Amino acid sequence: MKIAIEREKFAKALQRVNSIIATRTMLPVLSNVLIEAGENGIVLTSTDLEIRISTAVEGEVSENGKVTVNARKLLSLVNCFSASKVELESD
Repeated sequence: MKIAIEREKFAKALQRVNSIIATRTMLPVLSNVLIEAGENGIVLTSTDLEIRISTAVEGEVSENGKVTVNARKLLSLVNCFSASKVELESD
């Protein structure tokens, strides 16, 4: 997966999906956000097994793919960036 996205839009989308993530959970994967990059764009999804939030974000998709990342850590990192664009790449 390889994407490029505006930092402000990405941060707002991450804040939206972070809203249902519990601070402590028995399943560590529930602290993650699923980032899907495909032909239809970029979609961020999180769940607490009762509620699911998905949000689409405008961005450039160079390579399709999916990855899960700790949502709170990613949001913290994105908020620290000074560049206007964020690029993510995973194998």
